[in-house]
Amino acid sequence: KGASLSGVGPFARHRLTKNEGLMPQLSVGGYAQFGDDALTTSGIFSAAYWRIPINEDGFFKSLGVHAGIRQNWYDVGPGDAFYGYAGLEVQLPLRVYLIGEVSTQDSDRDLEDTPYAYGLQWRLYGVNISLAGIQTGSLKNGPELFWGIGSGLQF
Repeated sequence: KGASLSGVGPFARHRLTKNEGLMPQLSVGGYAQFGDDALTTSGIFSAAYWRIPINEDGFFKSLGVHAGIRQNWYDVGPGDAFYGYAGLEVQLPLRVYLIGEVSTQDSDRDLEDTPYAYGLQWRLYGVNISLAGIQTGSLKNGPELFWGIGSGLQF
């Protein structure tokens, strides 16, 4: 099995509320990914995020909890997909995060396993570097390796 560039594309999110006290951050957004034919997709999402401080001066700085729903449209391959997801992130020193996420199975595909992902992310003030294992639910040989570099601007 050969390696391939999965895809790149734009991502936009609009924050509706800030995470303050018991109020989670609520946001809506959209994205597109262009690359290998089977991975070319676009989608929209709605998400909630809560950051729970643990010890800003300690090893475990915070716990983040996120959940949402997403609708994907694929150019080829599987049918369109609607699903929910939830995850946790633990903030460590030097802006390193341990992240795990699980999702429901896509509404239009018969998957063998529950999709999930786990990994590390280093957030360097506008640049994020990620390394993760991803199980899409249709892989017969277990998780695949994902790595990525992204950036973001806030207005």
